[in-house]
Amino acid sequence: MNHKIKKRSKYMLDDIVSIMIKQHRELQKNLGDVDVLLHENDVQVNKIEELLNVFVKNLSEHLELENNTFYVELLEKMKKAGYDTEKTEEFIVQMKDIEVKVIGFIEKYKLSFSIKSELEDFKVEFAEMVIVLRLRIESEEAGVYGLY
Repeated sequence: MNHKIKKRSKYMLDDIVSIMIKQHRELQKNLGDVDVLLHENDVQVNKIEELLNVFVKNLSEHLELENNTFYVELLEKMKKAGYDTEKTEEFIVQMKDIEVKVIGFIEKYKLSFSIKSELEDFKVEFAEMVIVLRLRIESEEAGVYGLY
């Protein structure tokens, strides 16, 4: 996934939401690929580790764009237009909490050994993390992305 904004031109900033939605779809695909492997008879933990590494790379790119460009620009636009930003700022904090949980999961299971030794726990926590991430994506796309 290489949906980075390199220059801050007006066109590219107008396109930021579509870039982030594409990133969301790629993240969902990454997690779907892991889920498929988890349902095989012989779970390939090395392959899961590889896929999680791809997910982490893609997530890092997305969070960099979202946190350092999108949310900053959104709050600036709202303030310039005279909107109250309190609820949006609260939403951003909630999204940051979800980010911390997802990263915590990834840190816990970043090595295939961790996955293999705690496979049943991994499966349960992975399913929970996917639900949380899905809710975050839905909340962003139905909420703040429309404000931009």
